[in-house]
Amino acid sequence: MGKPSSGTRAGKWGRRQSPSGGACFSDTAGLASTLDRVVEAGAAIICARTSDGGAIALTLLEDGVSEKRYCASQAELDEAIAELAAMYPSQAEGGMPAPTN
Repeated sequence: MGKPSSGTRAGKWGRRQSPSGGACFSDTAGLASTLDRVVEAGAAIICARTSDGGAIALTLLEDGVSEKRYCASQAELDEAIAELAAMYPSQAEGGMPAPTN
């Protein structure tokens, strides 16, 4: 008899695949601090690549509303992240402090 299944399957974690000339998060300035501010504000962001691999899809979830943006180039991804940064300014820039429990 075989080993019982854990209910998980082998994933792609750790397998780096280059995006064939498309948008790439590692080339996006200010990404980490922007994502910090989005989640500190109580929103969520889902990041995924489209099934054809031609774009990165960013989905912003806040207050029961979702907005999706497709970024097929590095310029489009940089613009989307800059817009998020403007929507969720840091506390030093006049944004809301992070919620406390």
